[in-house]
Amino acid sequence: MHWLSKRNFPHLIIADPQLPDLENWELIQQLASSGIYKNIPVMVLSGLSVEETEEKCAAYQVQNYFLKPFNPVDLVNAVQQLIENKSFDTYYPMKAV
Repeated sequence: MHWLSKRNFPHLIIADPQLPDLENWELIQQLASSGIYKNIPVMVLSGLSVEETEEKCAAYQVQNYFLKPFNPVDLVNAVQQLIENKSFDTYYPMKAV
């Protein structure tokens, strides 16, 4: 969150809802409710139950999720597909110079 608080704009966020310094899903919830970051695609890597992961991902409009353990090739393919299918210009409030 510190990096994001400096108004950095990533193309994609891959997050684990069980980060040590945040309660489960707090980061993802903050991103979803943020005026600036809510349109940045989020992918989740979760060690939680399928039911909880699916429910939270739907609630926070997460683009994709992977349950641990997962195949890293599948993650790379999902990222590539997202990049190919999205126009990232729409996610940024300002253009890079």
